[in-house]
This record gives sequence, structure tokens and C-alpha cells, in this order.
Amino acid sequence: MATASHERKTSRWTHLGLLVLVIIPFLPELAIWIVAGFAKVMGCHPEQQSLCMGSTTISEIINWALKLSAGLIVTHTTTSLRWFIAFFAALGIWLTACLVIITMGWKRLSSRLAIGFAVTLIFAFLPFLGPGLALLGLAEPEACSPGSGTCKIYGSEVQEAHAVVRLWSVELQWTGILLAFAVFAIYAVAVVVLSRSRRQ
Repeated sequence: MATASHERKTSRWTHLGLLVLVIIPFLPELAIWIVAGFAKVMGCHPEQQSLCMGSTTISEIINWALKLSAGLIVTHTTTSLRWFIAFFAALGIWLTACLVIITMGWKRLSSRLAIGFAVTLIFAFLPFLGPGLALLGLAEPEACSPGSGTCKIYGSEVQEAHAVVRLWSVELQWTGILLAFAVFAIYAVAVVVLSRSRRQ
């Protein structure tokens, strides 16, 4: 009884830990959606020319959220090899941490592989597509393309929106995809070997 109770408690904590690790990298996008939802409740529209509630706060929050996601990736990884290596190393380590927690929290091999693959898909695509998906509901990509002029959202300029459009066209996505699936392949082999060794 005590062992079963301890296992259930450990399982709950590992499930919560996985959820936190998956959500943290995408907090900027969540912030954008929350702020946009608040602006909608207040009667504001992304395409309006006047300031939302007479303030630039909404636009500034969106700009900072985009800077923490797309802006940092585009600005640094495309100009510095060190930043390029550091970014993808961090991405690989973060995904590995998620896969380790999955191994601790789920006992069945099928569950470990299925959840691990789902998390791998998230980290392979969302770091690069997430900022763009957040922007799609607020502005047309064509209007915020680099060199297209001022990109206004809620009546104020959002400079980092240009980085989002650049991120969609940068080859970084393929590096992230290859890295994520390479990490998952190693993980899949490891959990299969571990499962077979325990059966023996």
C-alpha cells in the first residue's frame, strides 16, 4: 500500500514537472494570447490605428514577448556561431530533460514512446512556428515583413514582428527538427533496451 501510494505521488509530480517544462519555453506566446484576449474584452482590435485604451502598453507587451522568442533567436543565432550552438544545445538539453521525466513518470513502453514523440514534435516545430502563430491573429505577415515599413498592432509599432517573419524563412527550422528527432531516436532506443532488460 505504501509503495503504491508513493508511486502515485511520484507520478503526479513527474506529470506536473513535464507540463511545466513544456510550457516554460512558450510563455511569450501565451503572454501574447492572454494580452490579446484582454484587449478584445476591452473592445480593442489589432488592426485599429488608434492606441488601445489610449496607451501603448498592449503593443509594448507584445513587442517584448516577440523579442524574447523570435527576436533573440533571429538576432543572435544568425550572426554568431556561439549563440547558434548555445541555442540548439539548450534546446536539446531541455528536450532531454522532458524525456527523462517521461521515463520517470510513465512505466509502459508505449506510453513513454507516444508521449515522448508528442513532446519531440512540440520542440521540433513550436520554437520556430509559435511566434508566427501568435502573430497571425494580430497582423498580416506581409504587412510586417522586413523592409515593408511600420508594423502596427493595436495602434502602435511592434518592431519585433519583423523578426517573426524572418524566423519563418530562416533555415534554423531544419536544424531544430533534425536535432529534436535525433534526440528522440536515441531516447527511443534507450527506453526499448531498458524495457527488454527489465523483462529478462
